[in-house]
Amino acid sequence: MDALSLLPSGQEMGLQSRSRLVIVAAQRARQIMQGALPALPTKHAKPTTIALAEVLKNQVQFLTGKDARQAMKERALSSFSR
Repeated sequence: MDALSLLPSGQEMGLQSRSRLVIVAAQRARQIMQGALPALPTKHAKPTTIALAEVLKNQVQFLTGKDARQAMKERALSSFSR
């Protein structure tokens, strides 16, 4: 049995695929490594494990499609104008 078979397909959580699960968890892990506080109390120490647990427990909000592209444009414009 491989580790990926233990993960949900992602569709139960509003994710379109396991790939989206990995992307969202990786982005959240980056936030945690940059100093963001975990959304859940946890016994884990590794940012990647904490992030994956948060995503699997629906504690992470994320955008997809046009909404995500628009948010990225707005962020780029706001950081450019500073």
